[in-house]
Amino acid sequence: MRRLLIVLVAFSLMPIGLTAGQPDTAYVAWWNVENLFDNVDDPYEGDDEFTAASDKRWTDKRVDAKFVGLSRVLASMNDGQGPDLLGLAEVEHRSVLETWVQNYLQKFGYGIAYHESPDLRSIDLALLYRKSIFEHIATRGHAIDLGSGNRPTRDVTVYSLVSDGDTLDCVLVHWPSRYGGKEQSEPKRITAAKVTSGAIDSLYRIRRNDDVILMGDFNDTPGDVSITRYLHARDVPPSAVDGDKPYLFNTMMQVHENPAMGSYYYRGDWNTLDQILLTSGLFNQTGFGTGNPVGDVFVLPFMREQEGRYKDAPYRTYVGPRYLGGISDHFPVFIQLEHYNSNRE
Repeated sequence: MRRLLIVLVAFSLMPIGLTAGQPDTAYVAWWNVENLFDNVDDPYEGDDEFTAASDKRWTDKRVDAKFVGLSRVLASMNDGQGPDLLGLAEVEHRSVLETWVQNYLQKFGYGIAYHESPDLRSIDLALLYRKSIFEHIATRGHAIDLGSGNRPTRDVTVYSLVSDGDTLDCVLVHWPSRYGGKEQSEPKRITAAKVTSGAIDSLYRIRRNDDVILMGDFNDTPGDVSITRYLHARDVPPSAVDGDKPYLFNTMMQVHENPAMGSYYYRGDWNTLDQILLTSGLFNQTGFGTGNPVGDVFVLPFMREQEGRYKDAPYRTYVGPRYLGGISDHFPVFIQLEHYNSNRE
């Protein structure tokens, strides 16, 4: 069976006796890669802290170490084949991805889908996809209006892909942070949830496509109201739609319910801020689907702090201005999708 990867993270692309009616498997992954910046000072972007002359001293050597660390993680996924589809947060601009793909990830055959958001720190959402499997056909950004006096945040971004005539819509989010406190900042994430829900609803109502995967850094957990009440996410797989609103199933509930697991570590606690959610169309055997709707965290020992107070936490690049030399302050999450293509010979 030929395997595909969608970053959430890891499976083989080699055809192994593919037969008619047998679904392909795709590894899908999501990862907040913690400030993936170059060190070129762009006067139109909020990148001043990521230059060689800044307090962070973001030198060519450190940029290269970042690329090497991230690439090592991807090369560890999917039996060494890398994800088929990888959603990314905290990317400065498209040229950073081009450098990464061309100089470090060339063997994976990735295409780049990127959307520029109004975030003042210039940390945007992007998608890497295996060009031998997917064709990127459209990108749409949905702005989140947080009201006057609030800094602009990342757009809800929809990347539409086609594989063998079937469409998969990937909705990527990086909701407002908990800066200032969880409760004080919660209204911002509720606003983001409403925009996200509206974007998914429009894909179902207007295009009648219910093969939608939502993934991102929500800065809330699967049990918070922004996700349960405003995204209408459930912890049981959907079997139907509620009128014109598709159900969402949160694949990260098992991780969320385990206090010893998570994608992000904060003040002694694990948090599942990074999540993958599926619409009802991914629970049937037409187009894209899943026979095992359980997401997981991808982590290997070299991705963790090895000692000290934060032992086993994500091995991050910086703590404030102090350079640690790690990979990211988040672990990637992933899930396996299948593609049921009736036209396959």
